[in-house]
Amino acid sequence: MIYQISVALIAVAFAVLVFFLIRTLKSAQGSLDNVSQTLQEVQKTIDELSYEVKQTVRHANDITVDVQHKMKKLILLWNLLRIWEKC
Repeated sequence: MIYQISVALIAVAFAVLVFFLIRTLKSAQGSLDNVSQTLQEVQKTIDELSYEVKQTVRHANDITVDVQHKMKKLILLWNLLRIWEKC
């Protein structure tokens, strides 16, 4: 008799354990789904920002090349003025 009651209590305890384990796993699955969605949104935002940053760097490079070209012309002009001043 005690043996049967013990087995029944173990079965009930196991069923309760499984019930709460299932609830916990479903909750964890919902949390992971939210994390996955958030990561997808972050990846999309990073991709968009990456494109914008690349465009900005290209534009900055173009400006740098233009400034270097103009500086070379100014240096040449400055040197010509110094030579002309010596004459």
